[in-house]
Amino acid sequence: LPEVRVRGLTNPVLQVFDEASGELVYALRISGSVFRPPVFTPGKYRIVVGDQDANRMERLEHITAPAAAGAVLDVAF
Repeated sequence: LPEVRVRGLTNPVLQVFDEASGELVYALRISGSVFRPPVFTPGKYRIVVGDQDANRMERLEHITAPAAAGAVLDVAF
């Protein structure tokens, strides 16, 4: 998937969902504010990133894998 760059939060939680099945692929807390989430099969994915405790979450939908080289998703809080 494309690199995700988060501004306004440090060490946010990132969740990756398979859009076809709706299943959670994985969730983790990223170290810092930049992360390129790997996925294991081509397809469309939803990324949810932010701080759940502060109810500050952003949804990025219809993200296609594999991503184009150099693709970046900017998320600002």
